[in-house]
Amino acid sequence: MLVEAALILPVLFLVVAGILDFGVALNDRNAIRHGVREGARQGVVAEGAGIATTDELEALTRDRIGELTTVDDLEVYVRVADPYLVVCAEAQVESLTGFPVVADAVEGEVRDKAVMFIEGDGVPFGSSPGTPAWCDAQEATA
Repeated sequence: MLVEAALILPVLFLVVAGILDFGVALNDRNAIRHGVREGARQGVVAEGAGIATTDELEALTRDRIGELTTVDDLEVYVRVADPYLVVCAEAQVESLTGFPVVADAVEGEVRDKAVMFIEGDGVPFGSSPGTPAWCDAQEATA
């Protein structure tokens, strides 16, 4: 009985740890996707949402992402590429358990962006300084 348990328990523990890590990593990725989409949506209706500056939109996007995720080192960018508003975020996703096999599968950089058409008079703010090249409306609209 103890031999069987000694053979099965490490494998079972690794499977449970993998399920836990994959679940948290998937949640973090979905939270980033939802947060940039929500930030872009709020940005295109900026006047109605009370957003007057790029910093306010970045903070709102960080808040939306932070409500749903465990990611700490989050970068948010805003690009106004008339007639589009692009909101992007990137973060490092880390393993909770730290097991080498599981960690290698879930750790890494996560990037996402949302592109929305600006209707009406435009937006009252500009692009974030130092916005990376991957955060562009061109790729999403082509």
